Amino acid sequence: MDVIEPPAPQQDEPQHTCYRHKHIKTELSCGRCGRYLCHKCVVLGAAGPRCRDCARQSISLRPGAVVYEAKTGVLSLLRQPYGWYIAIVVLGFLARMGCSMREDAERAREIQMVEAQQRAQKGGPPPTDAPGPNAP
Repeated sequence: MDVIEPPAPQQDEPQHTCYRHKHIKTELSCGRCGRYLCHKCVVLGAAGPRCRDCARQSISLRPGAVVYEAKTGVLSLLRQPYGWYIAIVVLGFLARMGCSMREDAERAREIQMVEAQQRAQKGGPPPTDAPGPNAP
């Protein structure tokens, strides 16, 4: 009976080094240019890890492109089997959020008016800095 040797464990040690710190091994790379980065060099952002050079480069936002992408996304959603249903639910949710925000602002104004009336009845001075409807 032959004894089968288990395969040798693979090394988990990174094979690449940081492009700025040659003594630090890493597997993390810039999502734009592909250079390998260590924890000292990485800049984390919404688009993922970037090297400092790529993170410094800002790409201007084109409003026309944003509108086009949004329109394309909505139209592709509406082509799906349940797309109209999802769109109606989302629009209902957004409408309810808007109504609730308006109701909250009205309620805050009513509370401020009642507080001002109570203060006036007690003969207290008017508030110097009344909080707005969105004040905590």
